[in-house]
Amino acid sequence: MAPSVQIKLFGGYDLRIGQQPAPALPSKTRALLAYLAAHPGRPISRETIADLLWPGRGQAQALHSLRQALTDLRQRLAGQEIVVRVGRALTLDQAVETDIAALFGQGSGSLAATATYPGTLLQGFPAISPEFDDWLSLRRIQMENTLLDALARIGDAAAQAGQQSQAMKVAEQMFAIDNLREDIHRRLLRACAAAGRRGDGLRYYQQIVETLRRNLNVAPARDVRDMAEQLRQEITSPRDDVPIHPHAVRAWPASISPPILAILPFRQTGADPLEAYLTAGLVSDLIGQLSVFRDIGVISHRSILGMRPDATDARVASDMLGVRYILAGTIRRSGASIRLSAELTDATTGSVLWSDVNDSGAALSFEMQDRLVGRVVSTLAPHVSVDDLRRLRANRPRSPVVYDTIMRVRQHLDSQQPDHWRNARSLLQSLIAAEPDYAEGHALLAECLGMLVERGASADIDADLRGMERATNAALMRDPNNLRALMLSAQRLLLFRRDYAGARALLATAVELYPSAALAWLFSALVCIGNEEADRAVAYAQHALTLSPYDFQIGLFQAVLSAAHYNAGNHRQAAEWGLRALSQPHIPDGLHRIMAALPAAIADVIRAAMSASSRRDFAM
Repeated sequence: MAPSVQIKLFGGYDLRIGQQPAPALPSKTRALLAYLAAHPGRPISRETIADLLWPGRGQAQALHSLRQALTDLRQRLAGQEIVVRVGRALTLDQAVETDIAALFGQGSGSLAATATYPGTLLQGFPAISPEFDDWLSLRRIQMENTLLDALARIGDAAAQAGQQSQAMKVAEQMFAIDNLREDIHRRLLRACAAAGRRGDGLRYYQQIVETLRRNLNVAPARDVRDMAEQLRQEITSPRDDVPIHPHAVRAWPASISPPILAILPFRQTGADPLEAYLTAGLVSDLIGQLSVFRDIGVISHRSILGMRPDATDARVASDMLGVRYILAGTIRRSGASIRLSAELTDATTGSVLWSDVNDSGAALSFEMQDRLVGRVVSTLAPHVSVDDLRRLRANRPRSPVVYDTIMRVRQHLDSQQPDHWRNARSLLQSLIAAEPDYAEGHALLAECLGMLVERGASADIDADLRGMERATNAALMRDPNNLRALMLSAQRLLLFRRDYAGARALLATAVELYPSAALAWLFSALVCIGNEEADRAVAYAQHALTLSPYDFQIGLFQAVLSAAHYNAGNHRQAAEWGLRALSQPHIPDGLHRIMAALPAAIADVIRAAMSASSRRDFAM
C-alpha cells in the first residue's frame, strides 16, 4: 500500500509522503502541484498548465517542458503517481489529501472546526512567471473572500444560537484574515460586546486604529468609533458593578487569602560564581511565571531587589514581607555544569515542605525554572493546572543570546542609575534590530525610555516620548498580553490623558492574566478613584501593597492608598498614608503627577495631620 500524500498550501507550501517531507522538487514542479491542489477534483487541461508555467516558449515547447516535469516528479517520488491523466487534462489523484479540500470540500459547514486562520495561500512562494503570479494573487483574494463569507455565516449562526463566545472566536479569525475591512471591524466589536468582553473590544479597537493609520492613513468608520465609545461607557457605567478582576475577587475574598509566596535571591556558593545578572534574572523569571496563578500570590521582584541572598533568614524575610511561604536556594557552578538547589519553607512552623536539586549544563535552563514552578504549584495550589504556563513559554526568547541580553537589560533597569538606563537602551535597540518580532524587547525599550524621561535623564524628551509610544504599540501588536506593555499603555492613558475607560480596559486584561502584578492592582485602584468606587479602590491599593511591600517606589503606593481612603471617607487613614508617602527619602519623580490626579482636598487632610502632629510635639 502506497504511503499517503498530503499537500498544504495555506501558510506556505508543504508536500509530505507519509509523515516525512517529500524530496526537494524544482520550483515549477511545486507550482504545478500547488495549482492542481488549488482546484481539488477538477481536471485542468495540459495547455492551460503549460501556458501558465512556461509562457512565451510556444505551446509545443511548453508542453514538452510539462512532460519532462511530470517524468522528473515520478522519478523523485520513486514511481508514485500523484498526478493522473484524464484525457488531455491533469488532476491530482483522489487519494492525495489537501488542506483546501479539508476546508472547502464539504461546504462551509466544515469550517466550524477550524480553530485558527491557517495563513495566506502559498505564503512565501517564489515567483514563477507573470501569469502564475497573477493567478496566485487573484486566487488568494478569492480564497480569503470565500473563507470570510463562510465564517460570517458560522458566526451569525452562533450568535443567533446564543453562543457568543463561539461567535467572538469566529470574528477574531476573520480579523486575522483581513484587518482592514470595516464590516469585520463592526462584527468584531459587536461580538466582544455580546460576549461581555468589553476590555478586549477596546484593545481590538486600538489595533484597528493603528492598522488603518499605518496602512491607509485613515481613521475607523464613524459607526466603529461609536461602537468603541459605547464599550467605554459600558465599562465605566455606574450600573456596571463587575470588578476589574472578577476571578481574582472570587479567588481572594476578604475572609480567605491565597497562600502568599516570596522568592528570595538565590545564594551563590563555590569559587566560580555566575554573573549577578543571571541569578537576578532567574528569580525575576520565576516570579513572572508564578504571577499567572490566581490561587497563589507572589511578592513582586521590585520588593526583593535590595535583599542580600547571604543575609536574609527565611523567618525574618517572612516577617518583613508578610508572607507564609519562602522559596530560597543556592547556585553552584563547577566547571561546565551548574547545580541549583532550592527549598520551600513554611515560615510559620519553620518546616521545609520540600527541597529540590537540579543539574544542568553551562547555563541556567528553562527546564530548571519549569521544574521549580511545577513543584511550587503542586504544593500550594494542587488543583491548578501547570498547563497555564504554556502561554509564558510560548513568549520566551528563541535563543540563549537574546535571553542573556534581556537579563542584562533588566539588571541595568533595576539599578536606578541613568547611565545604566542608557546602556539598556543601546542593548535593546541592537536586540530589536536583530529580533524585531520579540515583543518583550519592544516593551523593555518603552519602559527604558519612560524612565529616562520621568527621571530627567532624557536628552530629547519629545523624541523619547514618541519612541516610548511606538515601542509600546509595537509590543502589543506582537503580543497583546505583554504585561509590561499593558501597564505602560494604561499608565499613559491614566496619567497623561485621564482616560479612565481606556486604562481600565487594559488593566482588566493585566490583572486577569497576571493576578500578582502589584502595579496593575495599584493603577486599578487609581481607576476606581476616578470612577468614585471608594471601597474597591482601598481594597485594590491595599492588595498592591501586600504584593510589593518594599517596592522602590513605595511612596507611589502609599499616595494612592491615601487617596483611596480619602474617597472612602477614612480621613485619618488618608492622612496617615499621605504623610508616609511624603516622608519617603526617595519620592518618585512621577509622584507629583499622581498627586495631581488625586482629590485636591486630601492636601488639607495631610496639612491638618501635620499641624496636629506639630502641636503634640510642641506640648511634649
